[in-house]
Amino acid sequence: MKTRQLISPIAILLASASGSAGAAEIYGGNGIGFSNNTVNPTTGAPPSGPWVANIIFGKQDVKTGAAPATIKTGDNITHPAQAADAAKNGNTQIVPTLKSMSWCDTDGVKALMTETIESGKCYGWSMHNRWMVLDFNALQKAGLTSVWVSMTAKRYNDNDAITTEDDLVPALTVFQGRQDQGIHLHWFPSQFQQMASFWAWKLTPFAGGITKSNGWSTGYMAAGSLDSANVTGKLKLKPGGQNYLTVSVGGDAKHSDPKLKHDVNFAFEVTVSRKKPATASTSGGGGSAAGNLDKCGCEIGVTQWHASMNHCMAIAQCTPIAGTADQCKTPEMCERDGGR
Repeated sequence: MKTRQLISPIAILLASASGSAGAAEIYGGNGIGFSNNTVNPTTGAPPSGPWVANIIFGKQDVKTGAAPATIKTGDNITHPAQAADAAKNGNTQIVPTLKSMSWCDTDGVKALMTETIESGKCYGWSMHNRWMVLDFNALQKAGLTSVWVSMTAKRYNDNDAITTEDDLVPALTVFQGRQDQGIHLHWFPSQFQQMASFWAWKLTPFAGGITKSNGWSTGYMAAGSLDSANVTGKLKLKPGGQNYLTVSVGGDAKHSDPKLKHDVNFAFEVTVSRKKPATASTSGGGGSAAGNLDKCGCEIGVTQWHASMNHCMAIAQCTPIAGTADQCKTPEMCERDGGR
């Protein structure tokens, strides 16, 4: 994050357009949800809604070679206008850890629910994930009608003595819009987003043309790697000041016991471009998609259904546990069982 002299609210919002490559402005929030306050006319501070981070993009960020906007556990993202107060009162805004097993759960959310959920499907813990708002309104005002956005959640080792925090299997869900009304519950539809009745009822799945899985990805589906998850797509920009993406970053785990959640470091990276990235993801997990789904909803030749984890998993990750109670279901098994 760059520290700049504050001139006006407009300058705050458009500051990223006047800086060097990778000049996206990153400001802290306070957790889950959003407060629809306007920019403070006195201090120039942005809305203080409870997000982990607000990331504001400008024209400089779409130039060829611009560095991605990146945040990671431990970063100080206190707004410059709030820095003095934060230092005085000890409320500096530091990017926190998230929880492992925060992105995919079914048994845990059932105990919390007062409304019906879709049985056997994958839901995330909103209080254990980390939520960010990506703001593209300055780009629309500058004349752009669309941008390509590539968002990657990554494992991150902060090189301290606590090694248990370095084993994240990252996952992310991307929604279009910004939640500024309503209450929040503990859960959200992380992968199967048909459910409209959840806390962020103003949000819709991000379907950007490239990602076939409606804006979600988990490291478990990556091609041979568990350390990153990517969603890439094209975002159309429209007048009206509502050009936002909302990203929830969470974690899967290498086990299936929901009682074993623990703090995990993470990094999150966003690249914005005018043209389709050469390495754009073609599936929810960042691997190459076969295109045909089996009766469990997994891509044949790429992923298979893992019953206890409640989502599709890369075939390479299924092989070591074949023949055990946790065996992934092959397309033949899905055909025989009529699905999951």
